[in-house]
Amino acid sequence: FPANYVKKVEAGAEGDPGAEDSAAAAAAALLEAERVAKEKAEQEEAARKAEEARLAEEAEAKRREEERLAEERRKAEEEAVRLKAEKERKAAEERLKAEEAARLKAEEEKKAAEAAAAAQAAQTAASAAAAAEPEAAGEEETMEPIGKVQALYDCEGNEAEGRLDLKAGDIITLLNDADEAWWYGELDGKQGYFPKNYVEEYQEKNFDQPPHLDTNDEKQDDLNRLQEEEQK
Repeated sequence: FPANYVKKVEAGAEGDPGAEDSAAAAAAALLEAERVAKEKAEQEEAARKAEEARLAEEAEAKRREEERLAEERRKAEEEAVRLKAEKERKAAEERLKAEEAARLKAEEEKKAAEAAAAAQAAQTAASAAAAAEPEAAGEEETMEPIGKVQALYDCEGNEAEGRLDLKAGDIITLLNDADEAWWYGELDGKQGYFPKNYVEEYQEKNFDQPPHLDTNDEKQDDLNRLQEEEQK
């Protein structure tokens, strides 16, 4: 037993009341010391458990905070990807709009150019028609055919303006080729103007000429030529 938990007493005679009191006090002090020690141990154990619980709670809170931050980072990354895709989509739409606007502008310019060319062609045709009118008063000059041409492309005509309607492959009887841009001819019983650069000279195929036949002399010449080449 701990020495500081007891006190030394002198041995007395049997039945000494002072000795019995001293023994009882020592026993009470021992019990008190044990109680205090047990209580202290229980307090230390409770404190230890409380500290463990606090540390566990802090670790759990830290884990939840890390998970929350990770989720926020993931959402931020997804949002960044979405914004980037949205930006690229808008850029593509703007590019398509610009291309469509350019295409429409080009079509408008093309139509305007075609309209101007058609107007110029009509004016040229009218001028050519006026220049080609017969000078003889009261009688219309009869034009003699000067050849035939074949249409290379389709060309929409205009009867009011005196232009023939051509289809690729049509054979036109040429009546006047004085103008540098518009010629005058006849197609399917109708006379009118057509653009010079839409036709070419028509070459009639001669089906009466017999096919070329090799003669014996020609065959002998070919044989001699082959023999000379083999000798070389």
